[in-house]
Amino acid sequence: MTAADTERTPGHPSRLRRILRRAGLVFGSITVTLLLGEVAVRLFTETAPGLEIRNPEFGSHHIPGWKGEVYNWETERKIPLRFDREGFRGADRPYRKDPGVTRIAILGDSMIAALEVEEELTLVRQLEKLLRKSHPQRRFEVFNFGIGGASPGQSLVLYRKLAARYEPDIVVNAFFVGNDLSDNCARLTDTPRIYFDLDESGALVQQPFSGARARASAWLNRNSRLYVWKKRVLSKLRRRFSKAAGIPKHTAQIFATNPTGDVAHAWAISDALVRAWAREAADRGAVFVQMVVPTARQVFDDGFAKLIQELEGKPGEYDANHPDQHLGDLCRAEGIPFLSLRPAFRKAAPSASYQVTKEHLHNKGIAHLNERGHRVGAQALHRYLTREPSPGGGAPLIDRKP
Repeated sequence: MTAADTERTPGHPSRLRRILRRAGLVFGSITVTLLLGEVAVRLFTETAPGLEIRNPEFGSHHIPGWKGEVYNWETERKIPLRFDREGFRGADRPYRKDPGVTRIAILGDSMIAALEVEEELTLVRQLEKLLRKSHPQRRFEVFNFGIGGASPGQSLVLYRKLAARYEPDIVVNAFFVGNDLSDNCARLTDTPRIYFDLDESGALVQQPFSGARARASAWLNRNSRLYVWKKRVLSKLRRRFSKAAGIPKHTAQIFATNPTGDVAHAWAISDALVRAWAREAADRGAVFVQMVVPTARQVFDDGFAKLIQELEGKPGEYDANHPDQHLGDLCRAEGIPFLSLRPAFRKAAPSASYQVTKEHLHNKGIAHLNERGHRVGAQALHRYLTREPSPGGGAPLIDRKP
């Protein structure tokens, strides 16, 4: 009897059965390991369920209607959070605004979502309180359409698909210098989000978004603490590796005074997005404002000097004010209202040094805005919207029509 005959004899497992059995053992071992990891993360860490959901229509949002306390790893404390029916921070509000109400929509990334501070301390909510205090005879509603990982391109789609339904009178795009330039360009980052590119004529073209990947990410974020913990740990390891290896972050190229290649392309996309957003807001009867949120390196001179040293930059090759100058020049040429928060932040940190911790405007000096940063930002935006005359002359921006 040959070996082949033996494998065909009843009572002897076939080769296929042995392969399936081994595969089953491997699959079972992996499943048990993942389950044990899931239990361990839930029992021994403060990892909360993922609050962000990928959405193929406008990129992403938080869990609609969710409310609770979440441990924040950056501030090392629990923060009470609530999201409206659309999955954005704050209470539900009707789409149609009441007569006499002035609505302001602020769109941006995690700097605007501000999950590191209580809702009442965010830039958005503080701006609303300042407006109501300075103009008690009027009614103001300020909406927070911030979401972690969003780019200006994704925020533009969010405005088109959702924010515009609330009929805002003023639309503020908060461009964060720390990563929004690279986030606008798929050549510089591959994070799942909505991207735009330019066609041969220079017109914006929205890129395809993976719905299947969005649904898988949403399920894992909501149901697996191990998945959320893994993403946080890997992100931290990547940052440490880049720093230890002396690898300059591509995001730092936003300070290059003569950008080339993919960075120059990212600027071209960003500029086109600003122009498109201003036009679309005007078509809907709203005033568009381009606001720039600074990084800590732009506030503290020693921080920027350290960055230049890491990049091995030559004199004049990098400028801390270049992003603000670039966007400011664009907006002035196009007649678009523009506000850089950098001057207000620099004024609030007169020492211009990381060493003076009481002047920090970002958590741990370098991360998201802290309570002080949100307050300074809200005050600066309030002054800009209410001052007379407004940029370009005429009534304050809260009274202007496009």
